[in-house]
Formats: sequence, structure tokens, C-alpha cells
Amino acid sequence: MRNAALFIIVIMLIGMTMVVPVSVRIENNTREIFHSALAQGITRRDATINYMEALYSSNEGAFYSSLKDWPTDPRVHSHHSVADVSQPLTVLISLNAQSAFDISNCTSFALGLINEPLKVDVFGPVNFSADTPCSAAGARGATELFSQLGILNQLDDDALVSFLRYCQATDGGFGDNIWESPLISNLISTHSALYALNILDSVDSIDTSAAVSYLLSCYSGGGFSYVQDGGAEQSAIPLGLLSLEILDALDSIDSEEVISYVLSEWDNSSGYVTDGTIVDTERAIWSLEILDALDRINLDAVVSWVLSRQSSAYGEFLPFPGGGLEDERLEWTRAAVHILSLINRLDALNEEFTVYMDPVYTVPQDYLDYIAEHVETSTTTTPGSGYIPLPNINWSQFFAGLVPFLIGAVIISPALWWLYSDRHAKRERAEIKKARKPGRR
Repeated sequence: MRNAALFIIVIMLIGMTMVVPVSVRIENNTREIFHSALAQGITRRDATINYMEALYSSNEGAFYSSLKDWPTDPRVHSHHSVADVSQPLTVLISLNAQSAFDISNCTSFALGLINEPLKVDVFGPVNFSADTPCSAAGARGATELFSQLGILNQLDDDALVSFLRYCQATDGGFGDNIWESPLISNLISTHSALYALNILDSVDSIDTSAAVSYLLSCYSGGGFSYVQDGGAEQSAIPLGLLSLEILDALDSIDSEEVISYVLSEWDNSSGYVTDGTIVDTERAIWSLEILDALDRINLDAVVSWVLSRQSSAYGEFLPFPGGGLEDERLEWTRAAVHILSLINRLDALNEEFTVYMDPVYTVPQDYLDYIAEHVETSTTTTPGSGYIPLPNINWSQFFAGLVPFLIGAVIISPALWWLYSDRHAKRERAEIKKARKPGRR
């Protein structure tokens, strides 16, 4: 009987291993533990929104760049920037999901970056982040963000336009920091300044002809360079085209030459830029869309390729074929949604999709290790002060992980009880036999 009970226990334990979490291969040999019971059947759009919500810090009114991003910490000069809000909001607006979760604190974050009048001459009208003054890139992000939130009237237009005018260098381009001497222009800062001026309806306040000349000096052979007379790069093309479009000078370049340059690195059968990330594909499609040349590529292939980049782990998008969860970043999701928006195929996100794990932001261990090694702790830098957020535990997933063990306990408990009872009965019978032996009373 004892052997039979042990046999039953072994069989039960083997059965339990069939419901215990298993290690599953997810993208590029990345292994994550999950429970089949956690798999959710939702749409690709909802999966994307859930991922965005996980990145959102409601008390700060800003988004983290990944689920393992370092938390904000003034001791190591880590702060959210304007871009940490404007770019995620662009995704939510594209998905018509601004009300999917409470983002009201984004307004408080944005207003907190406006400088007082006495500080404008030193830091500019609006900071890029809590400890970074205004710049051309910051002005672009601020005007975009304030416009998205419907509070553009809170910005001092005159002060911002004046700041951007000072950002224009003698070569007609724009530099990012007016406190630099000499002011060095580049394509990113030039596009940022023109974008902000366009939102403020003040493009005419700068030397537009000089700006066009600068942009043309960055153009060669169908591509654009990030600096004057530099080598042409695919990734710079949309910035050059958008800048010329703002200046109403798009006809200054050879459109066919640009289209040919873009398509020279395009895999039309697969729908993406060869050896590039999803951002590279985004910029190529963006360039073609500006030039009204999307009919030159296989858009169905583009949709298929973009959707194939969405991971079933958290619902996030990954950068390229073979990308794993270690590559997870908000930037890839932003690019994916933008691509589908550019080709008018956001409807593809209505497709049913399966996500196996709830996306949860977690303070990374390398941050905690860095703080422990390089930052002196004191009563003002303890977790209670808010500098080191406590881990965000997903209790539903935690308790779901206990379910298989509870089921196993219920299944195996009768066999254990039978074994215990059998042993107890044998001991009682043995005691009775001993009591009956001669000489025992």
C-alpha cells in the first residue's frame, strides 16, 4: 500500500509539471516565463495602448522610454524632457486614444517647464527638461506638446520667436544652443526651429532665403546630410524635405532623384529598408509620402512587415527582424504607428492579437547598482523621498502564478492524507500487538 501511495504522488507531481509555467522562446532566442492562463486575446491597437499606459508615470505626467528605463533622479541629473511627452502623445493621438487612460498630469508637466520672465534671458522661454534650458529642439517639442494639449496660448510667442531668431546662424541654418560661440548649424536644429516657427505662424520672422540656401547646401545626389556639405544619409531626407516644405521651396530639389535615392535601399518584396531598423523604414516611407510617391512601393508588404514587428510578449514593437525583448523601446512603437498612419493603414491594428504578459515598468537593477556605488545615501535620498521608486508588483500576475501550485496541492492532498492515515493505522496495530505479548501489562 505504501508503494502504491508513493506511485500516486509521483504521478501527481509529473502532472503538475504540465501546468507549471514554462520557458518559451520569444523573438531572437529571448526566453520569458509566462502562464498560458495569462494569454489575452485583444486587438493590436489595444495591445499598443496598454504598452503605452505601462510606460506612463501618472505622478510625473510623462512617459518612460522603455519598461527598463532609469527613473527620474535629480541626484544623477535624470529628468523627463518635453520629448518624453510630445512623442508618446503623438502615438495616442494617431490611435485616437487620448482618453484611454488619465494623462491629465501631462499638462502640469508642460506648464512646469515655462520659465519666469526674469529667467528667460538666461534659460530661454521654456526649458527642454527640468535642468536643461531652451534649445531649438526644445522649442519644437514645446510648441508641439502645448499644441497637443490645447494650451499653446500659455507660451510666450514673442519670447519664443525671438529666441529662435537668435538660433539662426550666419550660414542660414540653425544651431541648437544660442549660448554657443560660434553658433554651429545643423539639419536637426534647422528643422526643429522651422517646425516651431511654423506652429507659431512666424516663419517670415527669420531670413527664409538664407535658410533655403543652407538646406540646399545639405542636399546632394538625392539625399541630405546633417551638416553643411556633409555626406548624404537616408535618415536625414525627411528632415530636409519637411524643412523645404515649410519654406515653400520643395521644388528646389529634383524629386525623382530623391525618390531613386530612397528606393536604392528599399526591399520592395518585403516592405522595409534593407539592413535598417523600423525607424529607417519610417523615414523612407515618410520621404516618399512627402513627395507623393507611395505608389512606388508595395504597401501591403509594408503593412505585413510592420505588423510582424509587434511582439506577443507585451504588445510592443521591436526594431528589426530578429529583435528581442532586450531591444524594447517606445521609439519603435512610435515609428510603427507613424508608418501605418502615413500609408493610411491604421485599420490594420484592429486585427486580433495575443499578448502573454502585462507590460509593467520596473526599476532596472543597473540603476540601483549605480546609485549604490556612486551616490551617497542620506535621509534626503532614501526611497521614501521618491528618488528610488519601489518596484511595481503585478499582483494579478503574481497570484496567477500560484494557481498551478494550488491546483497541484488540491490534487495531491488526498494521496498524502491517505499515506499519513495508513502509516498512523499501522503504528496503532503495532502497539496493540506489543501489548498482547507475554510479560506486557
